[in-house]
Amino acid sequence: MAEMRGSGQRAETNVPTTTPPATANPCPGATIGLLDHYTVNGGMRDIDTLRDFYRSILGMAEGPRPEFNFPGYWMYAGGKPVVHIVGFRDRETMAAEPTGAMDHISLRCTGFAAMRAHLAQHGIAHRINAVPGGRLAQIFITDPMGVSIELLYSGADVPHS
Repeated sequence: MAEMRGSGQRAETNVPTTTPPATANPCPGATIGLLDHYTVNGGMRDIDTLRDFYRSILGMAEGPRPEFNFPGYWMYAGGKPVVHIVGFRDRETMAAEPTGAMDHISLRCTGFAAMRAHLAQHGIAHRINAVPGGRLAQIFITDPMGVSIELLYSGADVPHS
């Protein structure tokens, strides 16, 4: 079912759809859009491990990347480069660190049961959370460099307990 604009209701989620009150734009002529991508840093050994994780666990595809003067990969989902992996030539590996002040990245997904089985098959630790209201479910995983990733599911994908 399509989103119903102006009705205050959205199909298949319990995410509020009312438009927040307008605020003065501190920079007329400029706006902030949707999240474009996130970057994960690693040493030279780490970047292949990261690429393999995003490819084999989350099903992203390695795709075109500008010819920067440093090594790395761009991982695509839905035809867009959503994860940039950057390698540091002066380091063989980097310690996996918690994500600091940034808590997690969230990716909209489909196929809750299939992903849960896939994570179990690959031995990927994960935590499941049902969002109050019963229309959203989350699976939290951590990538090899310590970045917390929320896989967000809605509608028919949400398991019923």
